Amino acid sequence: MNIHLDRPLLHITEQKQVNAPKRGKGYSSVVESYSYRDIRKYQCCEQAILIGVLNLYYNITVQFGSIRTPKSSHFLKILYISDNNDVIEVEKLIRDRIELINKDELKQGCSFKTALKRTEGHKIRESLHLLIDICELNGIKIEVQRSGMKKDLKRCDIVTSVVTDSFTLTKEEIISKGSNICSYLFSCANDKKECYLPRNETVLSSLLF
Repeated sequence: MNIHLDRPLLHITEQKQVNAPKRGKGYSSVVESYSYRDIRKYQCCEQAILIGVLNLYYNITVQFGSIRTPKSSHFLKILYISDNNDVIEVEKLIRDRIELINKDELKQGCSFKTALKRTEGHKIRESLHLLIDICELNGIKIEVQRSGMKKDLKRCDIVTSVVTDSFTLTKEEIISKGSNICSYLFSCANDKKECYLPRNETVLSSLLF
């Protein structure tokens, strides 16, 4: 697969201050508090919705972990997002971003053990931010709200609505349709626990409407 860094799809691979909270248009300053489990389940549905929306524009390859049953609480690895000419190696890009975040935390006095514990949360956050960035690149409006986890008062961003030219998804629909998409993606996994979704995959797109 060839990677052409000068094409529009790939401008999001440029280095940025990844440790800073995301701000700007579309972000609510209201902070709601939820349990860690509730946040994680919602983030998995959110990821599934963003994958479904981006599949309207791109080919996407995802990978499952060591799971045996389909659940809406499984967070996926996104290996590649591509069009006819360009490929984003998403998993590699996320690893590079996490490495920068970990280095920044260590410089600020965080212990190596603590930085390591935070890695999984960073992966999820950066993966979702990347998907949101690509959605916005294609003119999709994403409404995001800052939320706190009751367990440790950490903050994260959750998508509360997705607006395209064809449809709008509310928070409730993100949960219900995201869960259905998670189950469908699991059913498509091959022996390598991977699922290749050609652009505008028929079943996946139908689950969005």
